Amino acid sequence: MGIYRCCESSPSDFAERPPASPVRRASAVIRWMLPAAGLAVLPKCPACLAAYVAVATGFGISLAAAAYLRMALVAMCLVTLSFIAVPRAVRIVAAITRALRTHPALAPSTYRHR
Repeated sequence: MGIYRCCESSPSDFAERPPASPVRRASAVIRWMLPAAGLAVLPKCPACLAAYVAVATGFGISLAAAAYLRMALVAMCLVTLSFIAVPRAVRIVAAITRALRTHPALAPSTYRHR
């Protein structure tokens, strides 16, 4: 394990990483798009959801069951989006704090203009 000076870059910097392949970038976009599209397409009223289920499967469900199904689908989409967003947010915050530690000039100044 080596010690890096402030003007040297560490091996984990983004510049030394190879560019992502098109397949990997496409899969990342699809991972974001599926739950977001699910939330966008999900009907807002339980009666519409019950009708869609009846048309798609041939089975009718009650409005109460459709309301519970809708809430479950919304929760599932939100949980999926949060599982995708939280690691990315953690990486962004870590990169910002790492940049501020290595380059203190990037930190916001405490001097206030009058």
